[in-house]
Amino acid sequence: MVMWWDAFLSLEVALLSIVALPAVVLADLPRSSVIGVGVVAILAAIVLAACGVVTAILIGIRLRLGEDLLPARLRLPLPGWMRPTLQD
Repeated sequence: MVMWWDAFLSLEVALLSIVALPAVVLADLPRSSVIGVGVVAILAAIVLAACGVVTAILIGIRLRLGEDLLPARLRLPLPGWMRPTLQD
């Protein structure tokens, strides 16, 4: 589940930085709108960092237990052509 949140938030942060922030600045919106978009971008970045920490801890625990293969039922949030083969 963390991987899906990580992928979703990565997309959200990218869209905010590429599309929303320049649009807000160029549209001459009220100051509260600009602050709102900025706060959402900061919160998304914080949650994205937290997902990365959880993922790193879980991977570290698995490696410490000697499980160095990906879980059998792992679903990666990637398009089909980008998914690695999960065979031994």
